[in-house]
Amino acid sequence: MLRPSQCLKYYSNPEFIEFFLEFAKNREAVPRFLNTFGQRPQVFNYKDEVISVVRRGAASFHFSVERWVNPMVLKGDLKRSDLDSFRTGWDLILDIDCPVLDYSRICARLLIDTLRTLGVKNTSLKYSGNKGFHVGVNFESFPEKVGGKVIKDYFPEAARIINEYLSWFIEDELGLLSEKILEKDSIEMVSERTGLPVKDLKPEGKFLPYRVLDIDSIAISSRHLIRFPYSLHEKTGLASIPLKPEELESFTKEQARPENVKFELGFLNEHGDAKELFTQAFYWYEREIMKKKDLPSHEVVLPEHAVPQSLFPPCIELIRRGLVDGRKRSLFILTNFLRCTGYDWKSIESVISDWNKFNQKPLKESYIESQLKWTKAQRSLLPPNCSNNNFYKSIGVCRPDNFCRRIKNPVTYALSKSKNLKKDLKRT
Repeated sequence: MLRPSQCLKYYSNPEFIEFFLEFAKNREAVPRFLNTFGQRPQVFNYKDEVISVVRRGAASFHFSVERWVNPMVLKGDLKRSDLDSFRTGWDLILDIDCPVLDYSRICARLLIDTLRTLGVKNTSLKYSGNKGFHVGVNFESFPEKVGGKVIKDYFPEAARIINEYLSWFIEDELGLLSEKILEKDSIEMVSERTGLPVKDLKPEGKFLPYRVLDIDSIAISSRHLIRFPYSLHEKTGLASIPLKPEELESFTKEQARPENVKFELGFLNEHGDAKELFTQAFYWYEREIMKKKDLPSHEVVLPEHAVPQSLFPPCIELIRRGLVDGRKRSLFILTNFLRCTGYDWKSIESVISDWNKFNQKPLKESYIESQLKWTKAQRSLLPPNCSNNNFYKSIGVCRPDNFCRRIKNPVTYALSKSKNLKKDLKRT
């Protein structure tokens, strides 16, 4: 348990004060007094305000993942429209909750690597102060809109979608979360370390990692709070210190002892490009909704013979020539297009392999294999419609010809042209 004198000594450090006041701008910054949070809303603008609340017993500090025009307007029972108008942005925080730090570490590494694969190079990382880690992406990295939705106002829904997508990807798609944990410990050791019976960890003979670990999506809600970078943890007495991603595996709790903390790293201060992350997550979510609703209208009846490449629409031809940007979206488009126009998997793999060589920077083979594996396991679905601005127009391949005006989807273009060609051949 933290003593008041320890807290005062730590939080009086000028380096902490400087970091705290800068990071707290346009955010709610809320102290915690061992068992209860301080009043909300609350902001800190001066050193004396921080010292005063610590003298009154504050043991830790927490910040809002949302940013506000003025946090002090967040009083009373506000409507969604009010919150949207007051909000200037929000940061994505993936909160890994697990009773075993080693398993949290494995999950954090998989999330960071997945984000990098999706183009988010500058992720933030910090130790929670107890048994978890926080992986973050700042708002400056986000696209302004996805699927016609203004991202600033699409909170907490967008954060939950991305959280669920990444949780699905590292386990259901890649199978790596369970694999890496079982490489670390046997199922019996996992049971011993978590206190959960083996039968609960493997209810149907397969280890379910989310029985012992959670990437917390339930807690993602408006005005949700996360422990402040460099804040102490009121129970462990350790600091929630930012880390470089490459320091994750070597991190020890000893580094987070107050006397060892160095206020050198920022958190959520590096910008990246999260457009691909949002696009993939949102499209995955749409597919999941379709599967749950079981919408037959989106299924495709495959043609008996593959449509000749000479009948492909302009957008597909442009994609096949290789791209600088939008390669991952193009992989998704091209794979589904080929499948829906009658190509078998051997042919699809061959076309995709050739296409990837034309890209200015080819995609990793592991990524392509993963995407093909996922698509192969699903029913045949159309690629995105032509009107979806996050795909064809966004990557610069929407250059319609006269025939494009009659159709809504690239597959429809190819199938219609093929049908017309057959009619012409019959007439001759």
